[in-house]
Amino acid sequence: MVKKATLFVFLIAVITVLGFSQSANAQDYEVEIWPVDPPIIFGYWGGWFQFNAVMVNHTAEPAWVDAWAMVKFPNGLYWGPINGGSFYIGAEDTLICWQVDQRIPGCLDRGVYEYWVVVGDYQWNQEPIAVDSSYLNFSFVYLGKSKEYDCGDADFYWRTCFETNEEIVASKFEMDQNFPNPFNAQTTIEYTTPKAGDVRLDIYDILGRKVRTLVDGFNTVGPHQVVWDGLNENGNPVATGVYFYRLVGDEFATTKRMTLVK
Repeated sequence: MVKKATLFVFLIAVITVLGFSQSANAQDYEVEIWPVDPPIIFGYWGGWFQFNAVMVNHTAEPAWVDAWAMVKFPNGLYWGPINGGSFYIGAEDTLICWQVDQRIPGCLDRGVYEYWVVVGDYQWNQEPIAVDSSYLNFSFVYLGKSKEYDCGDADFYWRTCFETNEEIVASKFEMDQNFPNPFNAQTTIEYTTPKAGDVRLDIYDILGRKVRTLVDGFNTVGPHQVVWDGLNENGNPVATGVYFYRLVGDEFATTKRMTLVK
């Protein structure tokens, strides 16, 4: 069944989770999407699904409006925009996109995903302004597991009726600042992998000595979350002080600082 969030519920979600801002003219544009052939179910290697989209311009002026897609993963984390573009719609007119093709990569975890299309103003390196949104569900259901690197096409991309804008797409390794920071008992580290592969996340003390390895192995595409409980590799509590966490992936490495206070 197609599900469409009310504007109020969606904006509360995106402001708190995705960091979107609400437009002052929240009724200017609308979007509705629905799957062509539900239910949408994939095996380990992913594949394509199609959806239809209706976009309405309620204003008296024609406009180019940004549209972007987000994915909510089964672990509750959002990732995106996985795709983005701009479409032209006339004054007080409706644009219908039939059978938009969306590629879903392999190597995703089992579970139910939410696929969101958002319209508004996507401002690069700023908070996007979401005006309206609509979503549908797709699922990964499979038995067993294929070879770790036999993932098929590892990219999200779409074929659609509006112009693609590569600047809207966030397809890179990212690691966020841990939260809370400073922390006492435990802290959470979130990171994103744009393709499946081996990833390592280590904790170091201020002298550069490795304290703990939190992640070491194959990661699927998308957002990930790991908790450090302030213990070392032997299960003993570490001392108060400054620590560093370092994420290393394929052609990517980044380090951030955090503080443990007892």
